[in-house]
Amino acid sequence: MNPGRSIAAIASASLLAFAALGASGCRATNSVSTNKPGVRPNAVDVSYKVNNPTLSWDVKVLSAYEEVRNGLIHGQVNIRNEGAGDQWFLWQVVWFNRAGMQIPVEPVVWNRQVQAERQDGTIEFMAPTRDAYDWRLTIQRWETR
Repeated sequence: MNPGRSIAAIASASLLAFAALGASGCRATNSVSTNKPGVRPNAVDVSYKVNNPTLSWDVKVLSAYEEVRNGLIHGQVNIRNEGAGDQWFLWQVVWFNRAGMQIPVEPVVWNRQVQAERQDGTIEFMAPTRDAYDWRLTIQRWETR
């Protein structure tokens, strides 16, 4: 038996079987994956949604998600305290309508939050009105002294 000939025969048979499988209409489900396992379809780009200039080294924004429930946008921003010690900070969400105009919310509220050292946390918020179309989150240091 000629080894070169048997390898060629096996390769030809494999190619023929593969072609037959494709021609028969493979019924396997196509799937699409990313290099970020666990990413949900309602993820949003935090690069322009979250303004975190003073704490960016200590409180890291990991991801952000939004969904619409009962006509109102609900948002969630996942954070991690990567600094030494507890991080005390303030956050505020500003809302915009479809025309890009800021929706006035009275009173203006800065929410206080403390994130324990090396812990993950979330910032959750809800639109003040059904007219809200977009949002921006600002995180800043909370001076406790």
